[in-house]
Amino acid sequence: LFAGSCQRENLEPAPTGKSVTFKVEAPAALQTKAIADGKNVEHLIYEVWLTKTLGDLENDAQFLYQATTTMDAQPDGSRTATLSLDLVNDQQFTVLFWAQVDDPEAADRAYNTESLKAVTYNKEMDDYDANDESLAAFYSVAYVNDCMHVTKEGRATGSEVVLKRPFAQLNLGTL
Repeated sequence: LFAGSCQRENLEPAPTGKSVTFKVEAPAALQTKAIADGKNVEHLIYEVWLTKTLGDLENDAQFLYQATTTMDAQPDGSRTATLSLDLVNDQQFTVLFWAQVDDPEAADRAYNTESLKAVTYNKEMDDYDANDESLAAFYSVAYVNDCMHVTKEGRATGSEVVLKRPFAQLNLGTL
């Protein structure tokens, strides 16, 4: 009886992990006609979600954690950050990125980033406030399948994540 209770052949192997690296960039050049570029964003916020389907944060998605880091200025004017996330094999993850000018922990921050699924604007909008450089923000979404950075369709891709502006600007001219 004692020998039979120590048998280990029915145990499933423990999940193993691996580090996944992201090279996140807020580009120096304008991507649209909107004001501001990535030269002044300093704070990168990211969230990691365990998902059944890549990118689906509504059905059976589990929030794992949110963290922040500083983005470093590069000679070309862009801002970059390199992240190494320890993730588990045989799982699918969706990683949300948000970069902004002001400190996300500051009391008077422009954006509420408690959940990157629903970023909201914290301040009252005065006339022409939208042109304020302190409102510059960028975002991106990355997908990880079996500890590999992939597209939403599951094709392997490099570790680069280029942030984009989440908002458009409409310019009207009047006389």
